[in-house]
Amino acid sequence: IIYYNAARQRAAPEDMLLTFAHEAYPGHMLQKVSLAAGELPDYRRATGFDAYTEGWAHYADVYVCRYLDLEEPIKRLMQLDRTFGYAMMFRADLGVNYEGWTLVQLTDYLKKNYPGAAQAKQTFFKSYYDYAVKNPLRIAPYAVGRYEVDALKAHYQAQLGNAFSDKLFHTEFLKRGEAPFSLIRKWLDGAVPAQVYRFAECRNELLRRAS
Repeated sequence: IIYYNAARQRAAPEDMLLTFAHEAYPGHMLQKVSLAAGELPDYRRATGFDAYTEGWAHYADVYVCRYLDLEEPIKRLMQLDRTFGYAMMFRADLGVNYEGWTLVQLTDYLKKNYPGAAQAKQTFFKSYYDYAVKNPLRIAPYAVGRYEVDALKAHYQAQLGNAFSDKLFHTEFLKRGEAPFSLIRKWLDGAVPAQVYRFAECRNELLRRAS
């Protein structure tokens, strides 16, 4: 079941389209259904890793643009806009919470680097600043996770060559469940198959590293 704000849908239907892709299919809903229908042990189903979860959903909302009934330059522009939006929010987060930017510094940065920001109202910059202050590192899993998914996909494609397909990558990625990308890469390479990666092995590895 998906609940959504009908007023928001009427006000920004193009944004709602990508929001559905992010939250539902092929984003989080497909992600969760794949996990529930898979063969992973219960403890793996219960664990979470935000960069995996949100990275996939952000990858999904950009990916679906290719299926829109629009001209190719428009679809590519939508993909770039979505990608750039998350990247800029992440940069704002780092600036405010790590580098100590003030609202004035953040405003100056966005005006120089964000398309259309030079003509934006002050409320636009204030909303960026307030979000970063109230939600430190909240955008990091989206931006960094999406980068990791793309890097993993490129790595997997290089390994498989002509045997690669998007569907194959999506299936293999989703059935591995939430985990650090370094582990997922090993699993996809066949070095540590996810279906035999059991709790005892994980515990022993942690103990070995601790010693």
